[in-house]
Order: sequence, then structure tokens, then C-alpha cells
Amino acid sequence: MTRGRSGVRRGGRESSPGPPHLGGEYELPDTPSGDPEDARSAWPCPGVSAHPVRVTSEYRALGWDSLPQGRYRVVEHTCSCRTVFYELVSCGGLYMIHRVIQRRPPEHAFTGRWTLREAREMWQRVLTGQAR
Repeated sequence: MTRGRSGVRRGGRESSPGPPHLGGEYELPDTPSGDPEDARSAWPCPGVSAHPVRVTSEYRALGWDSLPQGRYRVVEHTCSCRTVFYELVSCGGLYMIHRVIQRRPPEHAFTGRWTLREAREMWQRVLTGQAR
């Protein structure tokens, strides 16, 4: 059983999927700090999505939950060539940020229940390293 992007368990092998645009399986890179945020994968980057920058020294720590508030759709996303990628998702009129750490099995976390204006502001903070 593996978790799909929505966090729902699905049948299949326990493995770390490659980025969605490649469809293969790859080993996750090791980092000296052990922090997956620092890892750049060996996966080729398609160059079509944003790459969040490293966190700043005075970043805002977000509270993460393992379950979404319901069914959701992806509004924006960062590039999946990194070990950790983010999605801005819409969930019943509210917006959340979905964090995926590409491990075996992938780790999913969700934060926020914002209006669109608040969510866009927080999304920009994640992209610029001011929130994680």
C-alpha cells in the first residue's frame, strides 16, 4: 500500500515514486545535515515550476497536520525535482498548503485554513523562505 498525492492509501508496492513527470523509482539523496529540505535529488528538473528558497534566519514555523480537511484540488505547486515539494490546495472554499517529503513511503502534511488572500500571502512566504 502506498499513499497517493491526496494522502489516501492505495494498493501497490511500498517504494518511493520518482517525480510525477518521470514515473520511475529513485533513491532519495543523503544530506550532511540529514534535513530533507537541503536535498536536491538526482531527478532531472523540467524547469516549469518554482523552487522554494532556503529558509531565512527569522522564518515562521507553520503547524503541520497529517490529514487534509477533506477533498482538495491543487492550485499551484513547486517543482517535484526536490526531495520536499509544496502544493497550494483548495479545500471546500478554504486554502491549505500541502507538503510532500519524497521518502519511503512519502510523508504528507497539511497546514492552514485560509481565505484565498491569506493563502496567497502564506504561499509567497513559503516560496521566499519566510515560512516552513
